[in-house]
Amino acid sequence: RIDNLIVARSIKDGFDVFLEDINKSTGIDEYMKLTGHTWDEAICFGDAGNDTAMLKKAKIGVTFDDAKDFVKAACDFITCPCEEDGVYKALKHFGIIE
Repeated sequence: RIDNLIVARSIKDGFDVFLEDINKSTGIDEYMKLTGHTWDEAICFGDAGNDTAMLKKAKIGVTFDDAKDFVKAACDFITCPCEEDGVYKALKHFGIIE
């Protein structure tokens, strides 16, 4: 046992292992400190429980329609699955690309 260690199933035969107070959001926070960017400039894509913190903090949080309901609840926009060009369609929807 390691204190504050989270083990979460990410795919059928795989797991994410991370510290309780460290997640994708905290990693992005550090990047933004280094580059001078803010969450108001961010669009984040995610489909799993370990993505919800960053999806909530981003100006635009995007998930896919095959994500779990609690992940969808953390988002601003739901797009089709990645395999159906979900990222492309979301970027197009928000006018980031033509």
